[in-house]
Amino acid sequence: NDALPRMFFVDRTRTIADPQAMLRAMADPAWSPRHEALVLADPSSLIEAPGPGAQAVITEYRPHHIKADVTATGTNFLAISEVYYPAGWKATLDGQEVPIQRTNYAFRGIVVPAGTHALSLDFADAGFVRGRPISIASYGLILVTLAGGYLLERRRKGAVSVPETDAG
Repeated sequence: NDALPRMFFVDRTRTIADPQAMLRAMADPAWSPRHEALVLADPSSLIEAPGPGAQAVITEYRPHHIKADVTATGTNFLAISEVYYPAGWKATLDGQEVPIQRTNYAFRGIVVPAGTHALSLDFADAGFVRGRPISIASYGLILVTLAGGYLLERRRKGAVSVPETDAG
């Protein structure tokens, strides 16, 4: 019953530039992740507490792609309970790229301006993108080689004559 949703707005942020200090702050029993997000970098906007009607509804969830309809009542901070991994992840609000904040040591967060927005989180690591066609070509080459070997073996077996036996 105490579990937080995958995406939720917090009342405020606190910037703690040292990861070890952030872990110590998270261990404080007075800290509430429901109300305060700890961030490594200053969000560059004054964060307002969300009002009634602020919400984030996930509409699509796949390993490399997350979409949500987000309604902010001011400049709100959206905490996202997904592992922070900066290499390859991009966030967009209404098609415009926005920075992803390292939040609560291991998670993500995004500053959302007032209004209703389409949020998209997409993973496209450069190495993964470059490696995909190489992998597909390699699998194709393997399949062609296996098929060719199979056909050659069938042809070779068809060329070998079966000795006839004298039944007389």
